[in-house]
Amino acid sequence: MPPARYLQQLRLREACRLLVESDRPINEIAHAVGFEDELYFSRRFRQENQMAPSEYRRAYQLQRGGGV
Repeated sequence: MPPARYLQQLRLREACRLLVESDRPINEIAHAVGFEDELYFSRRFRQENQMAPSEYRRAYQLQRGGGV
C-alpha cells in the first residue's frame, strides 16, 4: 500500500472515532484529521465507508446508545 493511501486510511479511521465519540462539527473533524477541504473529506469518507460522515455519525452514535 502506498504511504499516502495508508495515511489517508489512518486519518479516516480517526475521523470515524471522532464522529462517534464527539459532537464536534464535521468540518472541524475534517480539519482536525488533516483534510483542508470538507467536500474532499466527505467524498473520501463516503468512498471508504459507503456512507456520508453525517450518516455514519447517526448510525454509530445510535448503536452506542448516544444521540445527537
